[in-house]
Amino acid sequence: MPGRARTAHVLVLGGTAEGRQAAAALASEGCAVTLSLAGLTSHPRLPEGVRVRTGGFGGAAGLRAWLAEQGVRLVVDCTHPFAARISRNATLAARDAGVPILRWRRDGWRRQPGDRWIVLRDAAELAAVLPEQGRGVAMLGARGLQTLQERGDLWLTARTLMSPDFLIPPRWRLIHGLPPMSVARELALLKATRAEWLVCRASGGAAGYAKLAAARQLNLPVFMLAAPEKARQKGVSSIEELLHQACVRFSRRRP
Repeated sequence: MPGRARTAHVLVLGGTAEGRQAAAALASEGCAVTLSLAGLTSHPRLPEGVRVRTGGFGGAAGLRAWLAEQGVRLVVDCTHPFAARISRNATLAARDAGVPILRWRRDGWRRQPGDRWIVLRDAAELAAVLPEQGRGVAMLGARGLQTLQERGDLWLTARTLMSPDFLIPPRWRLIHGLPPMSVARELALLKATRAEWLVCRASGGAAGYAKLAAARQLNLPVFMLAAPEKARQKGVSSIEELLHQACVRFSRRRP
């Protein structure tokens, strides 16, 4: 990057593998990087040379004030594709603070021969189509599970990073896990739970793909929530592109 960017303060909204990669790459170029995490994991994997901030900002207004106070010159949104609220707040805060923002866009998953995907528009449709008293594995996140809390008839094994904030039905079982997982581990989970189907979100990216490969090997149907609008928006999709776009934006601003 140009010399003027060597001490530029960059805020990376992370909590994802891409966020850690982006923070590490920007730090290696000499930027002062703050990696923002929601605090959902107790032992997150952190890149070296990066300042970490945990917890919320207090909405768009709080984030705008933080950007101004910290002298941030670039925001990089690497949050989960289904984390719509923080992305909206980041867009508003960056706009009001006059700070450019870059968004990371994950590559979507592509259907392969043998895949049995049932793509659903929203959580209500998902809750309605799951087979009555079915046995399955859900990977929707703690908040995503809330959409199924009325389906107490299901024999459901749910893998999350944190426990949901509602009382789970008696037939449900919670396990905790942090991606990425290997295909072998996903196969073992599906077999051990005698899963008849898998439920997940169309999050894209390499880290979460193993569960789909495992379901394909077992010929299991996958009920999948469609990617939200955020995941379809334009953005950078490689570290090289990120560094190039950051360089362009820094060169347009006064040192």
